[in-house]
Amino acid sequence: MNISHPLITLAIYPSGVELRSTFRWLPIFPPWRARYEDLSVIEAIGRPDADGTDSALAPIQARGVRFVGKAGGYMIFWCLNRDEVLAALAPHPVRIDYEPRPFRWLRPHR
Repeated sequence: MNISHPLITLAIYPSGVELRSTFRWLPIFPPWRARYEDLSVIEAIGRPDADGTDSALAPIQARGVRFVGKAGGYMIFWCLNRDEVLAALAPHPVRIDYEPRPFRWLRPHR
């Protein structure tokens, strides 16, 4: 599933992460939660440029964070502040891949 800010909010807790609808009156999807021990990696995906950098790729490819579960599933949180999100996740017990990977609609996980 691909989820985007501002309709979705990412909450970072000591035990894990949660993605939920930003507006309670607009239930886009039920909250998604993952404990850090259930994640194999958190990956930077999308545009390779840093937050706040204008790029000719901007209309084509956004920036985001992919939460990959040990069972193989994943959830993507598209955001403009990917570097800040990864920095906020860094102190937690989960592997983080900071090297942005391109997102492919066909075979999106690799």
